[in-house]
Amino acid sequence: MQKPSVPDHSQKESTQFYHLLISLYMHLMEGEDRLFGAEGIERNMFWALWHIGRSPQGTSMTALSRAIWSDKSTITHLVDRMEEAGLVQRSAHRQDRRVKTLILTPKGRVALSRLVDLHQQVIEHLLPSELLNRQDTALEQLAVLEKHMSGALGDKEALRLLSNSAPEDEVGSGGVGSLPTRVP
Repeated sequence: MQKPSVPDHSQKESTQFYHLLISLYMHLMEGEDRLFGAEGIERNMFWALWHIGRSPQGTSMTALSRAIWSDKSTITHLVDRMEEAGLVQRSAHRQDRRVKTLILTPKGRVALSRLVDLHQQVIEHLLPSELLNRQDTALEQLAVLEKHMSGALGDKEALRLLSNSAPEDEVGSGGVGSLPTRVP
């Protein structure tokens, strides 16, 4: 995404804010891609390990799919690769044998611990504390905004309104203006 060198004052503040958030997100993803690429894993694999590792009793494939915003077939392929690498183990759920529970193996726990430490270093590099001197206020505002967006995207009527207001060439095309077809 190319960012103008001077703010475009003809854009609404909300549009400028949105573009800035997207730009920040892209920088964070680039940092993660570089880190995890150097470690020989994919970004989604780290986040899958992280989510699985948060639950000592295991995580279902469906819960993992929702947690890292990936469809079930993508999760199946990702878990296959993690299982082949010896990082996770699949087992049948105690009460519902149709459900597969994922747990970290000892090798997966060691890998996750190392990756979390490296990830923290990337975060500190990209978000240095001296640039976040008003971090508490920013965190509060972002948390409120995240809650609002989550609610707005969970509201099917709001999604219809958003879909109807987007330019026709963007709706459903998978482009920047389209919305995900799966609502969490």
